[in-house]
Amino acid sequence: MKCASLIAIVLALQLAQNVVAAPTVTAFDGTWSIALNAHEYKNPDGSMTLPSVRYFRAKIRDGVLHGEILVKGEPNWYALDGKIATNGMANLRASGLTGKNPAYSSLKLRPNLPYQYEVMASFDNRHGTGYSVNNPPGRPRVRIFTFVKDTVADVYRHVADLLVSQGMFAESEQVLHSLKQKEYHNFLPGDSPDAVMDQAPQTAYDQKWEDRFKAIHDQLAAIGQEYSALVKKAPRTDEENQRLSVLQSDLATAQQALQQFYREIAMIGSPERANALQESGEALMQNLPTIDPGAVVIETVALPDKYRVILTTPDVQIPAEYAISREELRKKAFAFREAIDSRAPESEIKSLANGLYQILIGPIEKNLESYRPKT
Repeated sequence: MKCASLIAIVLALQLAQNVVAAPTVTAFDGTWSIALNAHEYKNPDGSMTLPSVRYFRAKIRDGVLHGEILVKGEPNWYALDGKIATNGMANLRASGLTGKNPAYSSLKLRPNLPYQYEVMASFDNRHGTGYSVNNPPGRPRVRIFTFVKDTVADVYRHVADLLVSQGMFAESEQVLHSLKQKEYHNFLPGDSPDAVMDQAPQTAYDQKWEDRFKAIHDQLAAIGQEYSALVKKAPRTDEENQRLSVLQSDLATAQQALQQFYREIAMIGSPERANALQESGEALMQNLPTIDPGAVVIETVALPDKYRVILTTPDVQIPAEYAISREELRKKAFAFREAIDSRAPESEIKSLANGLYQILIGPIEKNLESYRPKT
């Protein structure tokens, strides 16, 4: 039976490919996922610019690429444009505005400054790579680009529809699961999602930053505040510069943990959800100081395996998690509501409320206490 189901899936894939596949104007036309990786950079004054990774989508039509992040005119806006030659070579132009957090901008440039640079890239009909050249003096670090064409999503979804129409619901679910794995690869090329989720850290470097993150997690809000105050101070003593380097290293560790957080959401939830969280986080860090200097934002994600939460302050984003399944969390929430609706004893309601608090807020409680937000 299982063999027959797999055969049906293969036949449906072949049928869908025949139905969906259509000639494009150029071999590169379509939707592409792009990863922009800017490594940690040492500024001329000895301070460090924190690493960052940005993910976004681009459209190629008639061989012309356009991709964009955030809203043009706002801090941290970014766009990538250019023509791809028939041989796959491209000289793209990146345009953008610096963000409000100077820790991620080379030479600690002030917010909303325009910049441009070129990206030398090469494509085949499914993949591409590139690197930045002609970087302006204020943003001299090299950025690495990875491009992956989204070629299978429509085929997989069409297969799922065909299987559902034939009453093969389990097989349809299997195909959609395979699509999620494909989307994960498009969003974060590299190891298989199962390997990423199940394996221990593959290098001593990975283990080192994870251990450091666990050690400093509950102090990250205070570290971010201290860093923001110290980076604005001028002049600084040698001791203060040394302290600044330590703080930068710890914030870089937090950024690595945040990228791991996005990778997990991309695999278990969806790449689009991870991308939306990243973009909203960047915008929040930029806008919180202007909205309310004492405000923080808490974003929650309940996925099948764990509850995840991001605490965003004007200085840092702090990921955290609690080991509880989405179904179990839902049961606890319903039990709490039912206790209130049925006017259960106050002690029972308080016990249920405290249990939910430990799950929802407990992972970031110490950071909230140290930051003392007003909103």
